[in-house]
Amino acid sequence: MRKIILYLPIAFLLFSCIKKRESTKSTAIVIKNIAIDSVGVRLIHYMDGKELVDTLIAVKDTLVLDQLKDDMYLVAISWPRTLIPHQIYRDKSFNKDIDEYYVLSKAFYVDPLVSSKYEFYMDSIYTGEEIELNSIAKVNVNTSSCETCAIAEKYWNNYNIFFDRKDMLVDALNLAYYKSVDGNNDASRNRFLKVDSVKKTVFTDSLYKRDFDQLVHLYPESKASTFFVFYQLYVERNFEKYKNSVNLLQGKAKESRYYKMIQNQYKN
Repeated sequence: MRKIILYLPIAFLLFSCIKKRESTKSTAIVIKNIAIDSVGVRLIHYMDGKELVDTLIAVKDTLVLDQLKDDMYLVAISWPRTLIPHQIYRDKSFNKDIDEYYVLSKAFYVDPLVSSKYEFYMDSIYTGEEIELNSIAKVNVNTSSCETCAIAEKYWNNYNIFFDRKDMLVDALNLAYYKSVDGNNDASRNRFLKVDSVKKTVFTDSLYKRDFDQLVHLYPESKASTFFVFYQLYVERNFEKYKNSVNLLQGKAKESRYYKMIQNQYKN
């Protein structure tokens, strides 16, 4: 998944304060529609960044995990590149140890008591070469047997739509900056600073917030809603902005481990 940010240090401290025994059972990870013999699979807890699995599996096999709790995770699927884009070689910062692998990543919610199998798949069957040649980055997760997982996908889709808008804004600002440089315009520095500011400080926009509020309103009892309210508070640190969303949470949403962390943030 594109542009996923792992906020590790503070999140790790938050999680260390929450000690709660949770029921778990075996969880299966399945990969489909990638015509490669074997791939590397890394599984990371989304918020504290702890790596839970780093292994190599045959694509036809199933990876079985025993201790996945009800939570958000990140899976990274990788294989040695067969095609190296020319722009990587032109980049002076090229690091072969990092870029020799092609990586597909996907954030996904796990509810092990409801769904024991999580299938990750491409839109069509592709070889590794086809994925690399077309710079395919999208990987899907089958959420048909897990309502909470499906709701989480709706929230992530809202993020992806926002990032598409942000990319378009950054491209437009970059174009204005390059034109000002070509014309020796004195405003070029300000335009450069504007681009840098948007990249570093714009985490959401009004359309994102509108759709986010609609999702919380539609799914106030979902643990997925609790996670994303917590996530937005953590990213933006704007407690007044999301106070109404917090107040909407009810029922099972309040059973989420993140609800207590939300309450602690408002107390502090």
